[in-house]
Amino acid sequence: MSKKKTAKKGKSAKKTPKELPPLKFKAGQLVQVNDGVACEDFESLPLGGWVGKVTEARHYRGKPVYDLAWTKETLAAAHPIYAILSDEHDLREDEYNGLREDELQPYDGAPLCLADPGDISRFQNRPLSPKSEKDRLRMVFGLKPLDPIPEVDSDSLRQYWRYLTQNITLPFKAYYVDQSGWDNKKIPFTCEKLDDPKDEGDEHYGLFCRGKRQNGSRLICPLNDVDPVGLPKEQKQILDDYCQWTYQ
Repeated sequence: MSKKKTAKKGKSAKKTPKELPPLKFKAGQLVQVNDGVACEDFESLPLGGWVGKVTEARHYRGKPVYDLAWTKETLAAAHPIYAILSDEHDLREDEYNGLREDELQPYDGAPLCLADPGDISRFQNRPLSPKSEKDRLRMVFGLKPLDPIPEVDSDSLRQYWRYLTQNITLPFKAYYVDQSGWDNKKIPFTCEKLDDPKDEGDEHYGLFCRGKRQNGSRLICPLNDVDPVGLPKEQKQILDDYCQWTYQ
């Protein structure tokens, strides 16, 4: 589940400990989120009814706040959209930080009844964002928002190769970063071609490019070891995304 961004204790509280209000809940106590409380990070998805164990009770700006670890029962009962969005934003699904005291009550052990997230089409039908790395990768593979990004295999490599050949201007100046030595020597060359993975490339090394060194000799190297220079910002971003994808 989402993780609120609140300062840890002592960061912003200017009051002395004697002036701080007492903490109602203690670490290790089971608490339940009140109806009407929403997740700030995920466009107000409701958290009412969720049960968690207090992992830290602290003060933030002079007021009590609580960090929770959701129970296994809560995570099992939650709608899948919560886990999907947590993964999408690289957040921990099993915890939530910074809930206020008036948003919680002691858990009495009653059967769970989690708030319905309602219509989730706003997440599934939103436009892909060029500012999001995952969305840019979805554009490569023709996917929709929240669709999982394909793993690196022969089919996905060939699909990425097609995208690169259509969107990268060849030839381009670059450095081959030789990682065989301790100093990662950079060799200037001109990248002239991206090899079709059915001819050259595999799931371990990814795509290969070939070109010419400054002395006229030929060079073939993994695209992951290429540092382009002089490419437009948008095209360099495409190559950066490719490297991130193959390293995931």
